[in-house]
Amino acid sequence: YNISITLDTTSPSTFRFINPTRSNNTNSSNTTLDLAFQFSESNPDTAFLQVGFPSGTYTNYTATPSSGIARYSLSSLSDGIHNFSMFANDTSNNQGTNSTLYKINIDTTSPTSLRFISPTKSNNTDSVNSTLDLAFQFTETNPHISQIQIGFPNGTYENRTSSTSGNTGTLALRGLENGLHNFTMFANDTAGNQATNT
Repeated sequence: YNISITLDTTSPSTFRFINPTRSNNTNSSNTTLDLAFQFSESNPDTAFLQVGFPSGTYTNYTATPSSGIARYSLSSLSDGIHNFSMFANDTSNNQGTNSTLYKINIDTTSPTSLRFISPTKSNNTDSVNSTLDLAFQFTETNPHISQIQIGFPNGTYENRTSSTSGNTGTLALRGLENGLHNFTMFANDTAGNQATNT
């Protein structure tokens, strides 16, 4: 009788993360991540996602790829940088992997300690000048955007984006009308967490 043996020494290749995976080196305020990666292989068998946790431990998650795509859903992730590596085996047990480590930072902590600083005038004071220069600081590892909400004497409100440098936001107001003006600070980090002064 005859037997047939197919020689296969080619490993899976061309690994790439695809939608809905977040972009590499980004921050997320969500402790749940949905990831998917794609690779090239004529005879795929098993795919693995190796996750490096902020604690320094590693876990391999297994998936059966469909049309060269492996999908994973991770939940209850802790704050910190998570590293992701892709692996895939074919039916001949050749294994391939990506060459570049993929990183996503989980950040569920909002900016804190918002406070007005000089040259902002003291709270509940009068000004004879229709021009006000405002500045405030906050504590945040990954600062992004800061805003000041202005409450005008006529009862309307307006959010204005301040110039943000590090953990300091500044805003110059010109041509203010007479009357009481209220100011509220907001700060966002790169993961989308927002905080305001109380």
